[in-house]
This record gives sequence, C-alpha cells and structure tokens, in this order.
Amino acid sequence: MARATSTEPVVLAILDGWGNRAETEANAIATAKTPIFNRLAARGLRTMLAAGGEAVGLAPDQPGNVEAGHRAIGLGRTEPQFAVRINAAFAGDGNEPITQNKALQNLILKARSVGGAIHLVGLISPAGVEGHQYHLAVLAALMSHENVQVWIHAILDGEDADAQSGADCLGEFLNDIEGAKNAQLATVMGRRYAFDRLQREGQVGLALKAISEAGAVSVDYAVPYVAECYEKGLCDADIPPAIVSGYGGLRQDDALLLALLRADGATQLMAALSGSPDTNIALTHPVELSAIYSLTPLAYPLRETLPSLFDETRLNGTLSEALAAAGKRQLYLTDEVSPFALGTYQLGGRPAPFEGETHLVLPSPKRQQFEKKPELAALDLANEAVSAVKAGSADVIVVHMPNIGLAARHGDPALVKKAAEIVDKALGKITAILEKRGGTLIITGSHGNAEDMRPDETGKANARNTRAAVPLIVDGPPALLDALALKPGRLADVAPTLLSLLQVPIPQEMTGSPLFVTNETEAHEAV
Repeated sequence: MARATSTEPVVLAILDGWGNRAETEANAIATAKTPIFNRLAARGLRTMLAAGGEAVGLAPDQPGNVEAGHRAIGLGRTEPQFAVRINAAFAGDGNEPITQNKALQNLILKARSVGGAIHLVGLISPAGVEGHQYHLAVLAALMSHENVQVWIHAILDGEDADAQSGADCLGEFLNDIEGAKNAQLATVMGRRYAFDRLQREGQVGLALKAISEAGAVSVDYAVPYVAECYEKGLCDADIPPAIVSGYGGLRQDDALLLALLRADGATQLMAALSGSPDTNIALTHPVELSAIYSLTPLAYPLRETLPSLFDETRLNGTLSEALAAAGKRQLYLTDEVSPFALGTYQLGGRPAPFEGETHLVLPSPKRQQFEKKPELAALDLANEAVSAVKAGSADVIVVHMPNIGLAARHGDPALVKKAAEIVDKALGKITAILEKRGGTLIITGSHGNAEDMRPDETGKANARNTRAAVPLIVDGPPALLDALALKPGRLADVAPTLLSLLQVPIPQEMTGSPLFVTNETEAHEAV
C-alpha cells in the first residue's frame, strides 16, 4: 500500500516513569542496559519536555503522573486536571462547592431513605496525587452531619507519600473526624491491596473480603497496627487488610462512595463491589447496595453505570480527532494493567472510537510475578505494532508501556532496571521493522519517576513521581534527521509535532506547538 508521506507509519511509544536526570546516582534508568534507546537517542532528533506541574495542568509544585501526562499528549494542550477543580470545590471556591454537590446529596438521600450506611473508601495521604485525606475527612463530616452512619475504609499510600508516613497521617485523619459522631473507621490496608494497579486477584480479593464481609484480622486500634507492620519492614502500600473492632461488613441497602482524584486504580475493586461482569473477582456473599458513586469518573465500562460526583468536561480537538478528520488509520495499544491510558485519547466521555480508530488492550500473563518479572505485555505490544506495520493497516500507532512506572512505584531500583531492559527490547522490535519497511518512531515518557530513586531517611528507595522532564526522540528517514532539529517543549507539544510530521492540520483547540526547527536557521535552539 502506498503511503501518503515517507514518514508513515508513525509509531508513538509512551514510556511511563522514564524521566530525565543527569546524575547517575540512584538513577535506575541510567543503570539499566538500554542499547536500543541509547542508539536512537544518539542517532535521532532529541529534546526534553516538561512533564510536571503547570505544564500538564497540575499545581506548580505537583509531580507529573500517568493520567496528566497522557492527557496532555492526547489533547495537545494543557487543561486543568481534576485535582485542581476538586480542590477548589472542597475549599468552597468556584462554582461547584462540595456542600452543594447534587450527586452527593442524592447519595445521602438514597442511603438515608432506606436506613443504610455509607461506606467511604479513599486514600489516607496528604500528597493529593491520586487522593487526599482532607477530602475524605470533609466527606465524612458532611455525611455524618446528615445523620448517616459512615464507615471509613482507610487506604494507606506509601507511593506518593513517604513509605512509612501512614501511621502519622492516619492519626491526623482520626483527629480531624473526631467531631463527626456518626463516622467510624472500618478497615485499614495498603494501596497495593485495594488499588492494585496490576489488578492481581489475590491482592484485590483480600481487600474486597475485608470491606464486604469484615473478613480480615481484627484490631482494636488502627494506628498501633500500622506501626507493628512497620516493625516487620512493611511500607504503607503493603500493609495487609485489617478490620477495626465493631465493623461487620456491607449490609443490605448500604451505599458506597469512592473518594479518589484518579479512580483508575480502583477499577477492579469497584467492578467487584458493583457486580460487574468485567471482573473475575466476585463477592462471596453478594449484597445489594442502594447506590455506588465515585468522586471522579471511573474507566469504561464502569463509568456508564456508576455515577460520579464530578463529571468530565467534553473536550474536542484531540489528537485522535485530528487524525480521524484527516482519514488516518489509528491503532492504540496498551497493557491490561493500564487500560485507562487509552481513554485519555477518547476525551470528553466519548465511549466509541472514530472511524478508522482501533484500541487494543493486551493481557499481562506474568502480572502475578511482577515483583520478579516485570515484563507484563511489553513484547506482545511490540509484536502487535510490528504486525500492523507489516500489514500496512495503520498510519499512526500509539504504544503505551507502563512497566517502568509500575516498577518504580514499588520502590525497587533492581526491578526498574529489569523493566527498562525489557522495554528496550520491545523498542528494538519496533525499530527493526521501521528500519526495514520505513516510517518514523517517536519516543517520550508520560512523567518522571525511575530516574530519581534516592533513599529516604529510613533507607527505602523513593517511589514517588517527580517533576523531571521527559525525553522526546524522533527517529526516521535520514532526510528528516538531516534537515530538522527539535526545540525544548512540554508534553502538550507532542500531538502538534506528530501532526506536523504527517502534514495534518493542527486543531485550533491545541495550544501546543510543533517542536521541529530547521537545522539551517534554528538548530541552536535544540537540546
């Protein structure tokens, strides 16, 4: 099949957690053997992109994250993240204060009308990345004030906050809700149980059993229990589920509210609690709840049946929309542990792809052994991209590889090294077919993380995301590499750069800019 330009097909590889840091100390990426990436960085066009804070629609000092990064790439512009909007609502600012939220009022009304309790599930964390304990405290107080029994399921952080800060954070939270007479702590556990991004049935199953049927070790006081887990060398994310004395599990007609800024990590848990057929985990003793809500929209298909307190604003002029308007065939590939990333390219609640747009989520056969073998579906994703190039079935292929980011969140530099090396092998497969058949490879990261894993005062490696810039590499036909250079930018510039490469009109909604400059006149601007 004849291609429209010599640059097609274009493969965009997005690597979670691959930030840039010149120092090699505690830089898990720098210690990995990545010959393919290094060769492409030396041969191709290269620059750096801002991937944190205001550059991706977050607060100025906020580290980047997966959702913000992919959103900026998919939009080609910077839009305020849900965190900014929701923080304003809880502060009473703006047009939608939480006290006047109609969905929250409906939830309270449903629970109160049948005499049920409301189960509040959220992160005990001051980080405000995937959740904030202040939101949890405000919601508990509001619902308690309405004379509704509130059971709080406290999920400890350990990734976006210090590894063993949860005991202190939980103590502060309990002090904050002391005046809420109807609010009680029900369970406590680490996020790798309730919000396991690898969606391992064993982990989520234990969380589900604790929440639904009070099936876990019982403790009188949660803070001392967490402290005891610290003595065993556990960090907050890995604290096993425990129930607090007096909690008896979900009851008929109870309601549930998931209070997260980013709800994707709770997909498996929420699917099981709602009885969704899209999960292999089921309640041992199913309970019919009067309502299930989420603070922010869940991933498809759950968002179609479970309402949220804050809806997503419809946004047009996206990367996928621009490509579809130009008649380009699109293929989006990701691992099943992070299917939500594809949804960031279907922004504005658009459940159906455009014509010529295909989304594939590949299974991760080794996710149960991720701590030893972080391969997930990286090589299968590469093989799928290779097959599409061979068949000439797509003009643009977007490949999302979450391995490095997930490994870094475990706080294990050795695991990151393995993840980076398997991702490099996957890039090698894609590079080989493009070198043979022609086309262009664009590589970038969604946020920084693995480049800075310096240990904290307890000696544990940093697992938190960073504000580091991420690389942008363009490798393609020699004529392209000889004629052009890249100037520095931000993640919102990726889409306009890709579109300009394909000579596709850039939507007026995109405020990002193409980063290509000519060698003759502006090469000095490139990094």
